[in-house]
Amino acid sequence: TYGGVLFAAGGTTGFAGTSYGIRTQVFGAWQAIGGELNGPIHALEYFDGAIVAGGAFTDAFLSPGNTYEHVARLTESGWAPCAGGLNGVVYDLMQYNGDLYATGQMITMMGPLFGLASLGAGAEAWQPLMPNIQNYITPSPVDGPSVGYSMVERNGKIYIAGDINAYSGLTFGNAVVVYNGAPDDVEPYANFNGVGHSIALL
Repeated sequence: TYGGVLFAAGGTTGFAGTSYGIRTQVFGAWQAIGGELNGPIHALEYFDGAIVAGGAFTDAFLSPGNTYEHVARLTESGWAPCAGGLNGVVYDLMQYNGDLYATGQMITMMGPLFGLASLGAGAEAWQPLMPNIQNYITPSPVDGPSVGYSMVERNGKIYIAGDINAYSGLTFGNAVVVYNGAPDDVEPYANFNGVGHSIALL
């Protein structure tokens, strides 16, 4: 919700395939806004005067382009690029301390992706917070890529849950990592022998 208004993201399947967008509830009825995208929307956040969506989309519905590159801002005229986007699927967005944070795909057998990035108000580009991610996050030879699904801030640190395989020195872990506030200052925080799907501070 933002300003007491409820927003939902999802897909609609028709003759041309499945399109993805967001809807808002007005006087009890759901109304589509912003136009349709070519991939799932996994996260919504309000930042710098606009709704921001993150997901697996890269452009408008039926377009193979990369106009949005996994992140888009909702404007009065529809979706618009958000600071050049990110080079992997976004699964969670979080506003903290005046900045927008995104997490999602971290590393695959093909190479590293963004993992965690931040965007300041009015900034023209995302700041990579895991620029050397290959030094502490690894893909799993069994389960495939490492991916962050959910994050939360606590005491200035960002905790990320996901299908993550991490190491720091001789310490190995999975499911949860902690970003300590400086680029590449990341360490394993759990070893669940499984996947972390959600994390919250309650």
